[in-house]
Amino acid sequence: MSNYYELEFIQEEIENLLNNDIKKLVIYLDNRQIEVYNELSQKINQYSLNHPQTQIALKLTDQVDGDAAVLSEIKADGTIMVLHGTVKRGEKHNHIMLNYDAVYEYHKQTESVFTMVLGDIKHSDPTICTTDPEKLPEEESYGTALLEGRYVKDFKKRKPKNETEYSFADIGVSLFESEVLALIQETIKKPGFQYLSFTKLPEKNLAVEKAEEPIIKQLLDTKRKVAGYSFSGKWFHFRRYKKRIIL
Repeated sequence: MSNYYELEFIQEEIENLLNNDIKKLVIYLDNRQIEVYNELSQKINQYSLNHPQTQIALKLTDQVDGDAAVLSEIKADGTIMVLHGTVKRGEKHNHIMLNYDAVYEYHKQTESVFTMVLGDIKHSDPTICTTDPEKLPEEESYGTALLEGRYVKDFKKRKPKNETEYSFADIGVSLFESEVLALIQETIKKPGFQYLSFTKLPEKNLAVEKAEEPIIKQLLDTKRKVAGYSFSGKWFHFRRYKKRIIL
């Protein structure tokens, strides 16, 4: 995929976020994405002028892909939203985009410490990513949730085979309260810490010998309220994007 498409994808997400009631936006890019960083820096200045109510920052990071440790420098007392750039969510041309204000309201209504946005597996569609879907990288393994009402009862770090109950996939959007941020920051201080993810273990190609239990598993094991918000639009997981958009 070209840098142009990467930039287009990030801009689409940013513009959707800025159309919602966002107070602060921090965008992390893999430190190898210098070209995208340079082009996006120019766009950020214009976004800031057009949306003065939102603080916008763009940063490079050397954190391992999927590593929640990138949040170690975040300071927040309220609700935090994290978007992972490995998922294309919705279709801008059809005006079917994820409504982040609605996700936030749902999170508050359920009184959960953590809410994950879930997509119906039947709605996974690579054609929403590019006009040439044959050139897409191999589909990434993704976790799936078992829902009980509005809450997540169980979560599998890999898509299970022949388990029809697990029909909702993690599509890379999480909301959580400051106590979860505190859990993340406490975990990364452990001796020998290497890797911490929200929902999954590291990919096999990453040089990680020891990974902590994903945040979602730690929360479910301690009986914390974890909600699942169902997104009805199309979505698709892909490997190439190693960036995060963090609120």
